[in-house]
Amino acid sequence: MTTTDDIAPRVGDIWSTLEILDIATQPDEVAEWLAETEISGETFCSGYPVFIETGVRHLLSLCRYNQDLNLGDDYITRRALAQLPPLSEIPHSSETLNLYRNCKQIQSDIRGCTSSDPKQLVSEITDVIEPLLKIRRQLDQDLSVVDVGVSPDKVRRDAVTLSLYTAFQQTRNNRPDGYGPSNLTSWLGGDLREGSIKGYAVTLQYLWSTLLEPTEYVEAGIPDLGHSDRYTTRDVWELEEDDIEQRDENPLSSYRTQVKETIVDPLDARYPEEITTLSLEAGDLFHWTGEPVKEYISPLTTEGVAPSLDDLEPAARVAYGLIWFRQAEWIGEESFSRLPLIETVLRGLTDTYRQFEEEVPIHVTRFNHPTEGGNLVSYAILQRVPPRSFGDPSGWLIFNNVAADFEVDGEHRIKRIESLLDRIPEDQVVQTTVEVDRSDFIDSVAGRLSDDYVKQTRESSRMMNAIEAGRGVLVELLTAYVVAERYPDARVHWSDKQDGEEIDVWVEHSESIRVIECKVDLTTTGVHKIRQQLLRKMGRFGSERVVKGEVWTWESPPESDVESLESNGVTVNCVAESPELTNSDTDDLSILFSEFLAESSERHPLMPGPRFS
Repeated sequence: MTTTDDIAPRVGDIWSTLEILDIATQPDEVAEWLAETEISGETFCSGYPVFIETGVRHLLSLCRYNQDLNLGDDYITRRALAQLPPLSEIPHSSETLNLYRNCKQIQSDIRGCTSSDPKQLVSEITDVIEPLLKIRRQLDQDLSVVDVGVSPDKVRRDAVTLSLYTAFQQTRNNRPDGYGPSNLTSWLGGDLREGSIKGYAVTLQYLWSTLLEPTEYVEAGIPDLGHSDRYTTRDVWELEEDDIEQRDENPLSSYRTQVKETIVDPLDARYPEEITTLSLEAGDLFHWTGEPVKEYISPLTTEGVAPSLDDLEPAARVAYGLIWFRQAEWIGEESFSRLPLIETVLRGLTDTYRQFEEEVPIHVTRFNHPTEGGNLVSYAILQRVPPRSFGDPSGWLIFNNVAADFEVDGEHRIKRIESLLDRIPEDQVVQTTVEVDRSDFIDSVAGRLSDDYVKQTRESSRMMNAIEAGRGVLVELLTAYVVAERYPDARVHWSDKQDGEEIDVWVEHSESIRVIECKVDLTTTGVHKIRQQLLRKMGRFGSERVVKGEVWTWESPPESDVESLESNGVTVNCVAESPELTNSDTDDLSILFSEFLAESSERHPLMPGPRFS
């Protein structure tokens, strides 16, 4: 009796899936069947490409988990296939990713086949998937069926039947099971192929017609598959939302039980339990007698073009630098010295790798944040944790703003870290460098932190910037109101530009001009800087009329600042103390300018506490 150890089950799974694609791409047979069943070409063409695409996507899934195929990959590849970023955002190469990229091109070409004539459409798609059909022909020569007293042709047909049921008949999340989640873009989910179900079901019906006896075909309810209006039943909340009675639906999933009981269960009973581990699969029915399977699909794995890291959007660059993990700890500038901690972490991970013979190397990413002088540099180190049954609980330690590469001290820190990395054997460490603007980096990292510290800080900072901007505008508007009341014969301009320079407020008299610089308070900006700003703006008005400079503030300015400005011919006024506002209720404004105005020596009340308090 053949035992499980003698069988290469996954090779049979791959072959049977490719065999389904081969059966589905016979133009004459398909056209003849459509004529016999009187199914319209329009119905067939609406979902036939989705059926073929389901086969391509299922093939990728089989190849990914095929131990006999032994495709070359690495931790970054495995993370990419687990987290499902688009292939256009994976600037990394491996045999597995090459396979995905080549199949993505096949998928794209399938979507380019748009003929409304069934025979022509099948012919076009046959040409597109020829690289896959060629692999099927090569595999076919080196597969032998198990010896269990069933004819070889019947065994092969049973293998195809199992794959057709598993990947194409079964459904979940309103799509065929074989379509699955993937790094390839989806055609199902609200876009142009959402209405593909009838054409898909008709194609599935055709496949069943080639595999089943006439009585099985009828008893399994296959002739009714074309009446399907969804892939799966709507959830209860969907039914309520769309005001639909469940009995009005006819999903493809409703035929699964009938197909299983009529076709799959009797098929399973024909084979002894010894040839399978859990449930019978297509691969259990074959022996592999050829060369390493990898050689048969090498045309799809040896070449593939990865996108350039520099061409990605900032968020995608950061995601790649963190290998698409959503967990991180922020070690910022307010923490204790980061350089010794980086050394400790690297030494500890290196020893752990050697002691426990880790399969995954140490991952370190350097983030360069460009500035005028050079780069501010942050480091991220992956803290690996052994995988659990439900995912990878590892996370990143992000050492924020460790050094500036254009400063002597910064160069020393960077060299120290790089020298530590150089001491680690090359096969035990993966180093990545990502260039990204510091603001984009923080925005991308914020949502990954366990305590949302950076996210809260950024949101608070944005809020404070908005409040400060609002205060400034209010001072300008109040000043414009006061001077308009005070000089009714003059023309008042607010937030006006003169020769490219924005003027907060300026008052146009018949023989003179008042240029007014508005500030919430003088302390924040500084007297010297305010005077320079005012002189520059006054110079925009030429010399035809007398130009005077004034500074208006909300907060009553210190006497020393007033004396300094007035000694240089600049008048200082406090808009909050203007008699024109005496009869106005300014209590709400006072709250805005007082309760939310932080003392220079204190942290603003809207900001979170220090990272480590």
